[in-house]
Amino acid sequence: ARAWSTRAMLAGAPPFEAELLRRGERGMRQLVAAGAPPAGYVSRAARRVLEQPRGRCLLLSGFYVRKARAAETDGPPGAATLGKALTAVGFDVTYVADDATAGVLQAVVGSSADVLRFPMGTSAASDTAFAERLLADVRPTLCASVERCGRNGDGKYLSCRGEDLGDVTARADAIFDAVHRQRELVATASEAYEQYRGCLLLAVGDGGNECGMGNVADAVRALRSSAAASDQELQRLPEKPCEVASDECLVGDTSNWTAYALAAAIEVGARAAGRTVPSLLPTAEQSAAMLQAVVDAGGVDGVTCEASATVDGFEPHVDAEVLARLARVRDEALERQAAH
Repeated sequence: ARAWSTRAMLAGAPPFEAELLRRGERGMRQLVAAGAPPAGYVSRAARRVLEQPRGRCLLLSGFYVRKARAAETDGPPGAATLGKALTAVGFDVTYVADDATAGVLQAVVGSSADVLRFPMGTSAASDTAFAERLLADVRPTLCASVERCGRNGDGKYLSCRGEDLGDVTARADAIFDAVHRQRELVATASEAYEQYRGCLLLAVGDGGNECGMGNVADAVRALRSSAAASDQELQRLPEKPCEVASDECLVGDTSNWTAYALAAAIEVGARAAGRTVPSLLPTAEQSAAMLQAVVDAGGVDGVTCEASATVDGFEPHVDAEVLARLARVRDEALERQAAH
C-alpha cells in the first residue's frame, strides 16, 4: 500500500519535487506525502527569495563524517550552486562553515569567495553572542543552510548514524536561532530589530537532522516511531530530529540535488520577471568537477566514507541523470513562460 501511495504522490507532485524524491532512500518522499513540507516547496522558496529585499546573505554548509574524519561531499556543491544563483539575482553571499568543513567549502566556491569560520564556542552563550554580533554586523536579508548539522531537542548534533558530532561541529545554527529570537523582540523593542522581521530563513536537508528542519520535526518523529522494523527507508529517519526551524525547508534524496533544483527555480522565476540571468543549474560536468574539488580538499562520500566523487552512495551517472531531469523541468517551465 505504501509503495502505491508513494507512486501516486510522485505522479501528482510538482515537477521539481517529483525528480528530487524519485529514489527515496531516507524517508523524504514519505515526509512530503505527509505534507511536511507542503508540496510546491521548491518553487515557493524560489518565489520568496525573489521577493526578498536584496542585501547580504549568510549561507551555511559543511557536514562532518566521524568515521572518515572529513567533511562530506553532499552540501558544498549545492551551497556553491545556490550561492551563485543568489549572487546572480543580486545578493551578496558570505558562506559559513567551521574549522572541520571550511576547507572543502572554500575549494568548491573558490578562493575569492568569502567563507566565514563559525568558531567552536565554549558554551551556548558564547555561540549565541557570536551569532548576534554577526547579524548586527552583516544585517542579512537572507540566511540559508544546505546540509548543515542542526541541534536536536537534547541540544546535540547527531549524524544520520546517531553519532554525536558536537565536538567537531560549530553551532552555526545559532544564526537561525538568533534571527528567531530577534523577531520576537520586533513588536516591543526599538527599530534596531526591524531588520529581523524580513530576514528569510531557508534550509535544505535530506535526513531530518539538518539545520532548519525543525519545521518537519514532528512529522519525522511520527514516521520514525510508526515505521515497521523491516522498513529500512523510514528506519533511517532520526528518532530525535533537528529542532531549529526555518521559514522554508526543502527536502530531497540528496541536499545537493535539492539546492540545484532551487537554483533552477530561481532562474525560472527571475526570467519570468524579465531579468536576464545565465543558466543557474550546473551541468553534469560542472557538478562532477565540484564533487572532485571536495574530494581533492579531503572530502568523502557521507554514506560510503570513501574519498570518491559520489554523493550518499549515488554514482556519477545518477547525478548526471538527476541533473538532466531537473534541466528538463526548468526548460519546460521556461517554454511555457515564452508561450504566454
